Amino acid sequence: PPGELRQASPQSLLLPEHLGEAMASARQHLVAKAATELVGTFFLCLTIACTKSSAIPAIAIGCALMVLIYAGGHVSGAHYNPAVTVAIFVRGQGKIR
Repeated sequence: PPGELRQASPQSLLLPEHLGEAMASARQHLVAKAATELVGTFFLCLTIACTKSSAIPAIAIGCALMVLIYAGGHVSGAHYNPAVTVAIFVRGQGKIR
């Protein structure tokens, strides 16, 4: 009834319902980014390991990286090499989200 006080839980005071949903969505997006980076880094390292004795490892690694960037770039930004991420932050072009 109107005018009646209802008991509020500590969670409802700290996290409104819409904020909880936004946090769940952000968590799912972060998991997708991390999974994409993990799979991409694995395949990049696998390509590097398999082409050590090849005559043209740079072309194979470059082609593999190109495919990985097209496949996962829209999800995670495709920073498969940590040096790329550091360089982007040093230049001031990156944002932590």
